Amino acid sequence: MRGPWRLFQIVPIVLASACATLEERPRTEDDARQLAPLPACLVQLRSGKPAGGGEHAARSLREEQIWPLVYPSFDPKRGTVGEEARTCTGRAPMREKGLTGGTPAKIEEGAIALSGGSDRLKVAWLRSETYPDGTTGGALALLRTVDGTAEVYAVGGYRGRAKTSFTTERIGPEVVVVAQDDGCAARKPKEGCEAVTSVFRPRFGVLERAAAIAQERVSYASDSEPGVRGRVEYRLSSSIQYVDGGIRVLEQVTVRDDLAREVRKAELERLYTFAPDGSMVVDEDSLWSRVVVAASAKPSGPKVD
Repeated sequence: MRGPWRLFQIVPIVLASACATLEERPRTEDDARQLAPLPACLVQLRSGKPAGGGEHAARSLREEQIWPLVYPSFDPKRGTVGEEARTCTGRAPMREKGLTGGTPAKIEEGAIALSGGSDRLKVAWLRSETYPDGTTGGALALLRTVDGTAEVYAVGGYRGRAKTSFTTERIGPEVVVVAQDDGCAARKPKEGCEAVTSVFRPRFGVLERAAAIAQERVSYASDSEPGVRGRVEYRLSSSIQYVDGGIRVLEQVTVRDDLAREVRKAELERLYTFAPDGSMVVDEDSLWSRVVVAASAKPSGPKVD
């Protein structure tokens, strides 16, 4: 009986030593993986260390790596992406509504708009089509590199102005991709415009548009306000906050006469929340539809909620 008792005397010492070692181990890579959605596609990158050394493989991707990562059949010699081209998730984003009818563009350096987000996630807009209205379109991918592996979490499609900016936000545990198309940046005086913030949610490998929110709108009408003669300007501005329960939007609509005098002003808070199908629903109609009369001029652009 002496042998087993000696064994039990040794085991607690070994376990105590192991626990002390585990507590000191860094958890940065594990934390980053837990914060990201599950990858839909995985590609092992060539071995190598990032510039300046380091124990992990390169975490940045070059454009010539992103194209075949998102489009496995991409041929750099041909240099174009057809409407029927399928991504690594099996979808053909250029066949989606609003993206058909474009002209294939020559794939050159700078065709990808790559933006950083939280938790080392990246948003890549692979601009492969041009349209008569001056917009461009292409696949929109949420990706990241970890330990020498390129991970693609979801792929969708996006069409907008070339200077559209992208980032990622968190709505509670959910990661969403945010596209900001500022159609009012180059607005001419007395000209209507619309700046739209689109929110995409990754689900089952697909980056789906969950909401389109007007961040700014300007429109004009004549003799549309009681007691006001002549041209009237309607301007909406929105403050957007990403919170645990959804997206909180504070809208303000200001009405001014042709001499820039304020006629009236109204404010409204709206809340977007996720529906079971992955889309977002809003609790209030936009203040724009309540204040702006039907006769006012409405700028063209994507439908907003």
